[in-house]
Amino acid sequence: MQNHPCGGQPLTGVPDEIWEIARERERVIRPLVLEPPACRARSEVMAAAAAELELSPHHLHRRLKAYEADPRTRSLVLLSTEKSV
Repeated sequence: MQNHPCGGQPLTGVPDEIWEIARERERVIRPLVLEPPACRARSEVMAAAAAELELSPHHLHRRLKAYEADPRTRSLVLLSTEKSV
């Protein structure tokens, strides 16, 4: 079983505002997963993505890994047990 924030459970009752944040994250993260930046530009691209999403680089990396494991918007929903920065 893949490890993602939902544990395979349906995400019922997630407020629309949280889904909107997840969709915004997906807009930025999906291209990074589908076409990773070249090695020499990677740190700049990741720093720009983290700044755009107002995430720490560490949290961006965690979200990238979650999306790689489960490439659906639901993998980017921040649960109450997670910290955003």
